[in-house]
Amino acid sequence: MSSYAAPWWLPGGHLQTIYGWANPRYFPRLTAPMVRYFDVDRDARVLAHCHWQERPWNHATNRLSVADPASLAANEVTLTLSCIGRAGASCPGTGTAGSELHLLAARFTMLDALSPSITAVSGSLTTGGDKAGTQTLRFSATDAGAGIYRTFLDVDGTTVATSTPNTNTGHCADAVPANSDPCEFQHAQPCPLAVTDVDVPFDTRTVADGTHTVQLRVEDAAGNETSAYGPATMVVRNTPTPVTPTPVTPNILRACRSSRPAIRPGR
Repeated sequence: MSSYAAPWWLPGGHLQTIYGWANPRYFPRLTAPMVRYFDVDRDARVLAHCHWQERPWNHATNRLSVADPASLAANEVTLTLSCIGRAGASCPGTGTAGSELHLLAARFTMLDALSPSITAVSGSLTTGGDKAGTQTLRFSATDAGAGIYRTFLDVDGTTVATSTPNTNTGHCADAVPANSDPCEFQHAQPCPLAVTDVDVPFDTRTVADGTHTVQLRVEDAAGNETSAYGPATMVVRNTPTPVTPTPVTPNILRACRSSRPAIRPGR
């Protein structure tokens, strides 16, 4: 690109303005622009088209951490809007050009240290004898905090089944399933405080015949766990034990014919 020498009547600042108008820059990866006005003086306002990062409300600089035990214990949080700028200036009034506070999202940590209480356990997995086919554990439980959330069935130390006994009309479900935290909800007490006669099935055909350990864990919405059953030993026997037949000695019948000629009467 050849150099450009501006005439004496075209200072550098104007040259930049003309060049920017005649040769606009394009950045295809930029987010869509947002219109913003900046007051640079008492009677001067600048119009700007700002390209913010994606989801600017979720940026670290826009997050507020509240750690006020008194207000949190009362289940309330108070946010106050204030303005900073030129000395003696005040926030604009409400209206079209007023100051506004938008709460787009909030995250609260549920304080619940109480584990679920198991009130009854039964089912075929709790009885003696070899197990085959589908066996069941049944339990009832209560919770004094966030409510009963999930069950975990562990076999030989590995979780083989997870379930939610009662979704509480959709409240007792992970609000953000795309991330790694399964305990995010949109309600203060998302799950039911009591569940009754919950059946947890286990297909013993998914493991090899032999001795295994089984355990059932119950979790509330705050992540507190209680072992409802086990670890206990069970014997799986889905393949019938082969039976070796007892040998039987056959009875041998012999028919003997005399080698002597038959004697006819009268001779």
